[in-house]
Amino acid sequence: MEEKELKERTMKVFVDIFIKGVHKPFPFGQGSTEQAIAKFLDAFQKTERSDLIPFGRVVDYLIYQCHKWREFNKWRNISLSWFFGDTAIQKFYEAKAGCAYYENLWLQSLNEDRDNLKNAFQSKQNHPMRAYIEMPSEDSTKARFLNEEHGYTLCVQSTLLYAPSSSVCKQCNFSKKCIELLKTTYPELHRFRLL
Repeated sequence: MEEKELKERTMKVFVDIFIKGVHKPFPFGQGSTEQAIAKFLDAFQKTERSDLIPFGRVVDYLIYQCHKWREFNKWRNISLSWFFGDTAIQKFYEAKAGCAYYENLWLQSLNEDRDNLKNAFQSKQNHPMRAYIEMPSEDSTKARFLNEEHGYTLCVQSTLLYAPSSSVCKQCNFSKKCIELLKTTYPELHRFRLL
């Protein structure tokens, strides 16, 4: 992953977790956050002793820090150094393995998942599901029994559900129902197709 993409994805995941689990609205400026993240990634890279930092490791770090400071309202001011400073990095490495269990419970309470965050904000070109974003080969199956209940059942069992680029899906009376099913069954595909 390129350095620029790593910084952008780190920023997006941090803001996402922070707003959902720590504090809304986001209290830091974009420029200062980008600087803190760039400095953190350099320090993290040195600590990891690797030229390539796996994004999953960065996400684990962000989850750890946001979980740690989730109740920061007890303090008056919050600082980016609490999340990205040298001491914060040191505390991450000193954390016990059991912390991940409580972090995962916390993420579940936010309707988030560690694996989803690791794949979040990935560009369509590099995503492992890019081949499934548009599936024109499914249109013939979707067209069978169009706008009939058993046609919807066939579509649910045989295809990857609603695709906005499909002319058949645009004509279907069950499209709203199908979009909701897509959202729960294939959330990552839903994100790429509709968001």
